[in-house]
Amino acid sequence: MIALWLTLATANAESLRATLALEDDGSVRVVRAERVDDVVPSLPGELAVLGADGAVLATVALPPFATTRDIPFPEGGGAAGYAPTRFLRVILPWPDGATDLRVRGQRAHPFTASRMAPAPSDAEAVLANGPSARRLDLVFLGDGFTTDDRPKFDARVDSIVDHLLTIGPYTEYSGLINVWKVFTPSTSSGVDEEFATDTHVTPFECAYFCDPAIERLICCDEAKVVDFVDGHAPFADGIMVLVNSDKYGGAGGFTYGTSYTGDTQFVQVAAHELGHSLFGLWDEYSYGYSTPAPTTPADYLSPNCVSHNVADAWPAWTGEAVTSADPANPGAADQVERYEGCSFDDWDRPTSDSCMMNTLQDQYCPVCRETIVTKLYAALGGEMIVSQSPDPANRVVLADGESQTFKVKSLGPEQGVDVVWSVDGREVGTGAEFVVEGCDDLDGELLASVVDPTAWVRSDPQDVLSDSVAWTVKTKCAGCGCATNDAPPTAWLGALGLLVWRRRKS
Repeated sequence: MIALWLTLATANAESLRATLALEDDGSVRVVRAERVDDVVPSLPGELAVLGADGAVLATVALPPFATTRDIPFPEGGGAAGYAPTRFLRVILPWPDGATDLRVRGQRAHPFTASRMAPAPSDAEAVLANGPSARRLDLVFLGDGFTTDDRPKFDARVDSIVDHLLTIGPYTEYSGLINVWKVFTPSTSSGVDEEFATDTHVTPFECAYFCDPAIERLICCDEAKVVDFVDGHAPFADGIMVLVNSDKYGGAGGFTYGTSYTGDTQFVQVAAHELGHSLFGLWDEYSYGYSTPAPTTPADYLSPNCVSHNVADAWPAWTGEAVTSADPANPGAADQVERYEGCSFDDWDRPTSDSCMMNTLQDQYCPVCRETIVTKLYAALGGEMIVSQSPDPANRVVLADGESQTFKVKSLGPEQGVDVVWSVDGREVGTGAEFVVEGCDDLDGELLASVVDPTAWVRSDPQDVLSDSVAWTVKTKCAGCGCATNDAPPTAWLGALGLLVWRRRKS
């Protein structure tokens, strides 16, 4: 069986993430399908989204089935090899009216299941900030840990999470993330030194040398990893498998990541690999060769690497000053430009040496950081606002002497979000609460707009950093206005006391 892990997304807030299995005979079996929210471009290719009448609504090109895995080296640079797996994560639109998928001529009709909010009994929360449907969920697994090794597994998970929370934007946006761990004991302690051997009996069969030429590359039996997560933590947005070994190694891909658990550098290796698995970031070091096939801008999609064939690269950030955190060159001046070598020799990276996707260090470049923030918000399902009162479905009618307090609560960064209130397009105030009096002259729409004003995002084409809610409001005092000492009777807004809201994380 060849399995495809597909994230099917749309700009229409009607999205689907599916686990598909492409059988040996070429048929397609839908294993799981659930609603998610994301926005991606439509690209030509072999995987088609069909309407009820069979019309093709969107297509996407499937990457090669030979999956690339990579590992950064502590001395700088890194290597990539081809792992013996056939799992792919593909993102494509799921437009209104979509009903079926077609993969290489095989047609499948996905079922839709509600995304699991609570964790199953064997998934333990490490960082719990809300329902999985409204958070980005990271799941840690362990391989090569016996029951007696459980304390080591727990400690390593805690060390990685603690390390991540010292790095921006994880620190500022920790409230948008859930972290889980699932412990599965191994029969023997440790993992195999070579992928071709079978010395250790472990649940995910992780081993070094998963590319025969790269000793430090650690891969697992991907079918076992994905099947386990489907059964025990189907809400997972990212998977990290920790191996019980002190030998430096790991691997990053777009289905799961791996890391050794030895000296202190394992936390940096895990953070680097999660950049791949959680956010689709590419390596900003070169593997030492050019793109295997001729490329056009649509052949590969990378948020932080750009082909020589592409004229524009991160224009919103070009020239931005950066300070390197590379231990080999700490504190050095750097800036966002185009620097040759980003996964491939014929691709460019944003900074010279100021990103953990390039060298083992504790910061992201501005381009990667922006990608992470927007993807964290995308995991909210397009809804920053978590509660509002009164119920927007009910029209609010106020007589003279009556008043109504309108409230919103929103997810966002540690320092809070901005809330702006407007009436029929005219800004009337800011803050978490807004009071309307019955003596105000109002008959129309009261809108609360929420936005994250972070300087870390300069391009948000899908508006994932904003949200709004509206009420229909009418006051019965037609044109009389509230009496105040500092405003004319018609200036009904002058009587409203406004509080600027900086919401702490939920």
